[in-house]
Amino acid sequence: MAENYIVLGFSFVAVIVALSLATRVISDRYFGKLKDVSTDSGLTGRNLVDRVLEYERVKVRLTEIGEGKKGDYFFSGGAVSLPELEDSSLLTLGISAHELAHASQGDRHPKLVGLASFLVKVGVGLSYLFPFILIVGFIFYVPLLKVSLVVYSLIFLIVLGKIPLELDATRKALGYLDRHGELTEVEISQLKKLLGWAILTRLTELTVGFIVLLDLRDKR
Repeated sequence: MAENYIVLGFSFVAVIVALSLATRVISDRYFGKLKDVSTDSGLTGRNLVDRVLEYERVKVRLTEIGEGKKGDYFFSGGAVSLPELEDSSLLTLGISAHELAHASQGDRHPKLVGLASFLVKVGVGLSYLFPFILIVGFIFYVPLLKVSLVVYSLIFLIVLGKIPLELDATRKALGYLDRHGELTEVEISQLKKLLGWAILTRLTELTVGFIVLLDLRDKR
């Protein structure tokens, strides 16, 4: 009976990992497409960011990472990293709005976001550890297979815990884009889809250990 549960557990892990990798591939393609789509109004990422900082009273330090398909929010440093802000692509606007929304969360709910940030770091560390425990268990010491499933269960719980914050950040980001973006209905629709994929890619960031194991680039 115990062996059946182990097989079922690893089947579940395999499905989640496969879905995570597929999500990264599909989202990267969609992000690449929106990187080449500029707004009709010519609004740049800097225009949007300046307006959000002024009118929404978001307090955060900005750093630019140049060309890229991602941004990040660093709770401990109170900073966000964003793509090239002089760009007027929908990708830049969507990423900028999303990361500023996370900054707003950190400013308004520091204890909650601080805890979430810590747990994500723990989860990322566990995601690197899991594949190696799994390999050692298969090759040298079978009881470690159960340990690896416990480790993955913790990773999965952390992922589930991120969902409310990601949904709230997406809601805030869409509000910023609607109020300050001078965007058409078509552009808003495309950005809603982008932010939907952003949630999924954020939820797959705790699978980085598998990606390293498969010798793939760690990107979201």
